[in-house]
Amino acid sequence: MDILNERLRQLDTLLTAKKKTAALLLPGSRETAVQAADGCKKIRIPDKKMRPLHPSIIKTFGLVSRQAAIVQAMQARNTAATDWGAAVTDPALLPTPLTGNLSEDGQTDISTVYIAVTDGKRAAVQQLSCPGDLSDGQLREAMMTRAVQQSADLLTGLLQKEKEALTLFDHVSRFRRYAVSPTEALLRSILPWRGDKPGDIITKTVLIAAVVAVILSAGMTASEQISVNHTVDNIRQAVEVYTELPTEEENSSLPDGYQSKFASLYTINPDVTGWLTVPGTNIDLPIMQADDNDYYLSHDLYGKSDPYGLPYIDYRVPIEPDGQWAANTIVYGSSIQDGCIFDALTGYRDEEFYKEHPFLTLDTVYNQSEWVIFAAFDTAADDIEELSGLIQAAPDDVQRYMEQATARSYFTNPVDISTDDVFLTLLTCSGSAADTRLCVAARRLREGESEQDFDFSCSASNPQRVKSIYNS
Repeated sequence: MDILNERLRQLDTLLTAKKKTAALLLPGSRETAVQAADGCKKIRIPDKKMRPLHPSIIKTFGLVSRQAAIVQAMQARNTAATDWGAAVTDPALLPTPLTGNLSEDGQTDISTVYIAVTDGKRAAVQQLSCPGDLSDGQLREAMMTRAVQQSADLLTGLLQKEKEALTLFDHVSRFRRYAVSPTEALLRSILPWRGDKPGDIITKTVLIAAVVAVILSAGMTASEQISVNHTVDNIRQAVEVYTELPTEEENSSLPDGYQSKFASLYTINPDVTGWLTVPGTNIDLPIMQADDNDYYLSHDLYGKSDPYGLPYIDYRVPIEPDGQWAANTIVYGSSIQDGCIFDALTGYRDEEFYKEHPFLTLDTVYNQSEWVIFAAFDTAADDIEELSGLIQAAPDDVQRYMEQATARSYFTNPVDISTDDVFLTLLTCSGSAADTRLCVAARRLREGESEQDFDFSCSASNPQRVKSIYNS
């Protein structure tokens, strides 16, 4: 035993110098290995229960075989998470005809074990035989001690790259799947693993990245859909409230001059400023107004967080009970690709859509009004402030707005406009570029004017459209 202890200390020193670790697996009792390795920092004795040998290994090669030893050495290495694994099989009695000392059946019993050492890619195997039946405890202990010492010698030779030891090396890839659990085998096939070739690591990493990207994309899509559903539900609830007859109590709480049809919405949120409808589309929405242009970008009718918010009038636009309008009333709204809020406005890039939907209504809490659309054009996000400057504008500024809008419009039309008109600009995300906004411009119907006064059959795509954005 002293010789074995010294031998393992030497191996431990060599492993330390090589910056490697090793695991040693013995059959049955582990006392021999545990005692001998006591104090060694780089030699580990697997303390987890080993998986039984795969039935196909036992059936094809037997419990005591070089193949079984290789698989057990790989199991020891994997379980202990070491650089090297070593294993000794159970002993087997191999009757071998010999001369002299014959047993009654004419044979002498030879007990044999196989010793395997592996780095996960290759394995070296040796056979150790001892005359006699290892049912004798002392004989068995002596053979196990010798087996541990021989495994240490073999590993030492491999670490020092001795020619005699290296000639025992053989590739073990065909046994790798037998040394791990089905779960680990699956993980090894997917995740980068110690011992993988560089090309395999790259391939696995790329595949993992692709899978993660798909999962994240799916998660983001699902999250976005939940947000869209939330917005749609809130708008649906607003429509239900708007179309219900208000109670006497709700009517009595209205400020002076309010239209009674807004009474129920006013009870929920006094920021409700109007109702916008584009006939033939799903734009049939409450219009809000806050003290800034940020709040309703991300809040719903009930003041709760909503990533798509609600359409709202620029906070600088005066909404008065006397029927007076600003030179240009600007309404902002999100564009959700599912057709929600202002997404339908993107249809105005097509002249046929325009012909079918040239009118809209915007009722404020004080007044009703009808409008005719005369242009749809793109503007830079940075230029929105200039449009806002037209809320109260001099005739020259209004003239420039009219010229810019019609020159950049996606379509031509028979609608005449003048600086005496009041305008409405619906503004939403363009969908074509992150820093671009789509504007749909309309003027209020003049006194005595009706929808029947317009013939849109002559409207067409604008062949001379200035394709740069507004104010460029």
